[in-house]
Amino acid sequence: MREDSCRRRFHFLVFLSVAFFLGASSRGHCSDEAIPGFNRDIRPLLAKHCFACHGPDAAKRKADLRLDDREVAVSAGAIKPGHAEDSEIWRRLTSTDQEEIMPPPGKGDPMPKEGMEKVRQWIESGAGYERHWAFLPPRDPKIPDVAAPGFLVRSPVDSLVLDSLIQKGLAPASGGAGSPLCSVVSSRVGPPR
Repeated sequence: MREDSCRRRFHFLVFLSVAFFLGASSRGHCSDEAIPGFNRDIRPLLAKHCFACHGPDAAKRKADLRLDDREVAVSAGAIKPGHAEDSEIWRRLTSTDQEEIMPPPGKGDPMPKEGMEKVRQWIESGAGYERHWAFLPPRDPKIPDVAAPGFLVRSPVDSLVLDSLIQKGLAPASGGAGSPLCSVVSSRVGPPR
């Protein structure tokens, strides 16, 4: 009975670790992971490099442009979904003219090339916005159908962990004897009676 309790606790801790590791499924295991997501990839870039002047704070807003509001950004021509080269935000991010480049020199860190590429891909893919993650209902991750020699998939958590290892080019370690949690608990409080 006590071993079952340890095993359940261990599986629960593994589940919490995997949920934390996967970012609470914002990333998930989706085929569209190559397309930058607004909440995952674009919002942090815009918050760091653009929202100080083009965000929700009306007192600090420049050029009456909000990049945190899709309707305003699209109607102003800052973003032309599907056409990065025609979007003002892309033109300003990639400009070499000191009068045109955003963010302006001295007003913030320039966006790194990787960030600019994500913005370009996001605009080309339709520039979809999402509500802030805190206001989105939780979603169950897609459980991948994976297998590896010598690794027994016993639960959805095992599938998620194995898929993550495979994506990173790693192999699972061979199984140990008994539950590590039970070993730790036993070493702290003594063996079960």
